[in-house]
Amino acid sequence: MNGFTLRFPVGIARLRRWRDHLPEYLAFQAPRGVMLVFFWWFYRHCVPARQDAPILVYTMGKVGTITLEQSLRSSGFYFTFATHRMELWIRGYPGFTRAEWRMIRLQGLLHLTGLRWLARLPRLRVVTAVREPIARLISLYLFSYRPLFGEPAGEASMETLLARFPRLLEKEYVHPLIPGEFFSREIEGHLGIDIYAHPFDAAAGWGVIEQDNLSLLILKSEIPDEAKIAACRRWLRCDVTMTRRNTAEDGAYGGGLYAEFKRRVRIPRRLAEALYRSRYMHHFYTAEERETFWRRWEPQLDATLPVPAWIEAELREYHPPVAEA
Repeated sequence: MNGFTLRFPVGIARLRRWRDHLPEYLAFQAPRGVMLVFFWWFYRHCVPARQDAPILVYTMGKVGTITLEQSLRSSGFYFTFATHRMELWIRGYPGFTRAEWRMIRLQGLLHLTGLRWLARLPRLRVVTAVREPIARLISLYLFSYRPLFGEPAGEASMETLLARFPRLLEKEYVHPLIPGEFFSREIEGHLGIDIYAHPFDAAAGWGVIEQDNLSLLILKSEIPDEAKIAACRRWLRCDVTMTRRNTAEDGAYGGGLYAEFKRRVRIPRRLAEALYRSRYMHHFYTAEERETFWRRWEPQLDATLPVPAWIEAELREYHPPVAEA
């Protein structure tokens, strides 16, 4: 009897982990039809008891996506999915580990079986986030260094990291390099929501858009975790805890490497000026915040660094100027 009572809680905890991660387990081995049946069953029988609608974490990447997803799941919102692209595309970047390819496979399967289906549900909650674009670009470069160059960022010298940084702008990646492109192609293109047509409280750092069957929460990455928790609680009307995951300090490029690279990297001035003149910065950030960020990066802006033609085209399309930098 004593042995049974000692083992029983361990068994319950293991069953709970299986329940929480059952979508991932099925994604790695179940055919598409089985996955569809599971989604229907899980939504009909499990979601109403825990949450009023599925949650889609739909972000541009490097804005705290995994932190948001894991925080919601650990708070009991098990019917939560995350993606950066409604139509995921991978163009043969080398260096992915097996775990990373499994994640890509999961996202692709969710696209085929879940994401489009989720968007047509009677109600869907969506959470997205914004981040100061230069800091995000630096984080994206270090995160994608291994897929782009075939070695971890932590094994490269600082001189190599700095010299290769402009090459990030030479090709498209899974994560959009230009924030406005994500909002235009993804949020507006797939969900039908024009972010800029709705007011946003830049001082508070978060806002909610209600449109048709969608409830969209927008968070600013720079606000404290306490403010994010308060926003999620008001949005969901339930208690939420924040679990930080996949931060720069936790990764192979974290700590001193990340801080030193941020201090020494050179940014194309043309790119920074275009981003800071755009409605993206003026919609989501206060004048004081824009001034603080600009003064932070201005010593590292280099007018001699070119901006590729495809980036220039995206800046013209997705970041039309609304003010002087």
